[in-house]
Amino acid sequence: MAGAILQAAALKVPLMLDGAASCLAALAAVKYNAAAADYVFAGHVSAEAGMEELLQKLGLSAPLRLDIKICRGEGAILALSLLDAGIKAYKEMELLPKQAYMLR
Repeated sequence: MAGAILQAAALKVPLMLDGAASCLAALAAVKYNAAAADYVFAGHVSAEAGMEELLQKLGLSAPLRLDIKICRGEGAILALSLLDAGIKAYKEMELLPKQAYMLR
C-alpha cells in the first residue's frame, strides 16, 4: 500500500486515507519520500487504536470523527461526498441581491 501511495504522489494524484492501515502505509511512504505527504488527506478519525496519533504524525486533521471500528472505506466516501457537496454549493449558489438580506 505504501508503494501505491508513492506512485500516486509521483503522478500527483491525491489520496483519501481511511483507517489505521492506510495511515500506517502513508506514514511509511512519507518516511521514504516526504513529498508524498502533499498528496494524502484524512477522511475521518476512526475508533481504531492509535488513529489520532497516526494522523498527528502525518500532520493531518480529519473533517469527520466517526465511531467506525473496522474501516472499509466508509469514512472516505462520506468525506468525499461532503467535499463534493461543498464545492457544488460554492460553484452553483447564486448570490442574493443586497436588498434580500439587509434589514430594513
